[in-house]
Formats: sequence, structure tokens, C-alpha cells
Amino acid sequence: MRLYIIFIAFATSGCGFVQFQQQVLYDRYETLKAEEKPESIIFSDGQGTLWHSLFYCGDFKITNEAAYSGKSSIKLSWDKSKGCEWIGFGNSFSNWTAVDMSEERHKKALTFYVRTQSKPSGSLPIVASLEDFAGGGSYHFIDTKKYLHGLELDTNWKLVVVPLWDFPVREEEVDIYAIKQMKFQLEGAGSFFLDEIRLIDYTPEEFAQFRAEVDAMKPKGNPQQIVFDPEHFEFSAWNTGKSLCQDLNISKDI
Repeated sequence: MRLYIIFIAFATSGCGFVQFQQQVLYDRYETLKAEEKPESIIFSDGQGTLWHSLFYCGDFKITNEAAYSGKSSIKLSWDKSKGCEWIGFGNSFSNWTAVDMSEERHKKALTFYVRTQSKPSGSLPIVASLEDFAGGGSYHFIDTKKYLHGLELDTNWKLVVVPLWDFPVREEEVDIYAIKQMKFQLEGAGSFFLDEIRLIDYTPEEFAQFRAEVDAMKPKGNPQQIVFDPEHFEFSAWNTGKSLCQDLNISKDI
């Protein structure tokens, strides 16, 4: 922006005159910074207003025992069979202001990293929900067979990606135009570490690539399989011989 100031000069001689002169005050062009879109963080290194309600059916804490990124993660263990009607946790990803997710949900995904506390697990019994300000929600089970970047959960950190377009939206159940938070409902029992829970920009093409990478991890057997080997029959077959209910031997009577 270029600004000028006008000086008026008066002569001291007998015949006065007025002279107008342009003088540069400063010469600078301002560039306005583009407004940055804040990240949709649900949990990252202990930041935010995370809440939990596990009562006597579980334990929830921010710990330094393990972390995928930063110094801390969520250490979570629970057993709903102890008699709790509802247990879970949640947080806003927009500083508790209403978010219109009617269009955004078609181009975003819920992501986080997870690992077990000790032994491997075949599932993650957690239901995620986009909750509105009236308490209604769009609930969706986090199926690790579909959303885990891996084949099973173990003590190594693994990525979970749940596209928001998979969440069911029913007008009588949730106001998708005014979402308050992401809520996590715990089912069954489990013991895990969770970290870096976010909503990220995501596309169906990226999810297709994600699934292709998981499929490539699955073991591939030899397509030329020998089902019957007479020379090694006794070794390779089970329940051979004769018993009260069956008789399994090689027959040479053809």
C-alpha cells in the first residue's frame, strides 16, 4: 500500500505563493495471510478437553508408557460385563462449536493409531459416533477387518482409518448439520493404547488404495495344492485307521 502526504509551503518573499508537493511517507505492500483451517484433533499428546465415563468397569488415563507420536497416549482397559450400562469417552474436534458435516463427511475420515497392551487381539470392540447437540448420533462399529492397516492387533502401533461416509445418517437419529463431538462407545472388553485421534481429509480413491495394501498383506498359498498323497497318507492325514464310528485307510480295491 502506497501512501502520500501533501506539504504546503509558503514563500517568505513579498509575493507569496502556494506549492503542492507529493512526498512518499512509506512504500510497502501488505500481503494478507490466508486464513488457515484448524486441524480437527480429537486427541494428540494429551491436548484438548477429552472426557471419559467408565465408572467401575474400566480404567482410562493419559500415560507416558507408550506413544505413537509425542510423549503420551491414551491407556484404556475395560470390561462392560461388570455391570455398566454405558461406558466410553469423547471429545470435540471443533472447540465445542456446531459443525455442519452434511457435506464434509463425504471427504473426511476418522483416523487413529492403536496397539494392544499385551497379547494380540482380533478385534477392537469400539463404536464411534458423530454426536449432535441434542445427544443424537450416527453410530458406526470400528471393524478392524475393514479399517485396520494390518491383519491383527498386537503390541505394534497400527493405523485405523474409518471413512466418515460409512457412518449412517438418519434424520430422526442425528442432526448432521450441527455435530458437537466424536464419541466412542466401548463394548465387550479390551485393553489398548490409542494415539493421534483425528479427522483428516480423505477420498474414496485413498481408501481403495488403503484396502489394496491390506489385501497384499494376506498370506497367499500355493495354488497347486496336493490333497491326497498315497506315499505319505498316514503322516499327512488325520483320524486314519479303524474305530467304532469310522474306517479310514487306503483302499487298493479299484
